[in-house]
Amino acid sequence: MPSGAIPFDKQEYWAQRFEHEPSFEWLMPWSVLEPRMRELNVIPTDHSAKILNLGCGNSDLPLDLYHSGYRHVTSVDFVGPVVDRMRERCEWAIGWKQESSSLPIMSPLVVSSPVAAVPIEPIASPIVSECPLQFLEMDCLDMSALPEQSFQLCLDKSTSDAISCGDDDNCTKLRTLCEQVARVVHQPGGLWCVISYSRFRQYEWTEGRGQGLWRTECIEEIKVEQVEQQQQQCAKSTAGSRHTVHVPEVFQYLYVNRRL
Repeated sequence: MPSGAIPFDKQEYWAQRFEHEPSFEWLMPWSVLEPRMRELNVIPTDHSAKILNLGCGNSDLPLDLYHSGYRHVTSVDFVGPVVDRMRERCEWAIGWKQESSSLPIMSPLVVSSPVAAVPIEPIASPIVSECPLQFLEMDCLDMSALPEQSFQLCLDKSTSDAISCGDDDNCTKLRTLCEQVARVVHQPGGLWCVISYSRFRQYEWTEGRGQGLWRTECIEEIKVEQVEQQQQQCAKSTAGSRHTVHVPEVFQYLYVNRRL
């Protein structure tokens, strides 16, 4: 890793960051991602499908998935405190804890992104069933605690990017991730949808570790709409200057990987 680079692959970096950051959404929000996945026919039509959220951090994605109707979402992260906070936050947000707690009922959930409204079904008592949003402390490079072939879809919002920041020239860590995700998704046909900053991330290997596990069916280039506030800040910073500042177009990439 170059000197001075942010160590996105290090657990210590994320533990320290999560101490002071209540919520942050990496890359495109669900309101942008969901319709693109529907266009590609890679989002489950069955709301009972099991979904794995890889490297959840403090993102609103679990809540967005819940409000889109999905009732079996497992989120994993290798920072224990953020996993505990997300579990507490989401259980309160969907009303899971209110039945057995004497604490005041919290205000209704405000979802960070405008997802399509889905009627929320009453939550059963946790005595007789499990919460639809599960959170586990787990390193994505070792998911041996998860059952084999248990998920129809794995969502990865820049987790591959973070892991790749500390990888070697042989992509040893990324190959390990390919193996780990391949073990827990349905075989064949399970999907691993990755949202990445990079156009050149590799998940399909023809030799060495990870070979023969995945087929990358498509890489969708998605233009990121510039936030008006950012444009205003740019204009303000150049006010009175004779120079013209070009705000470049920004793209993110949706990889659709299918288990062989």
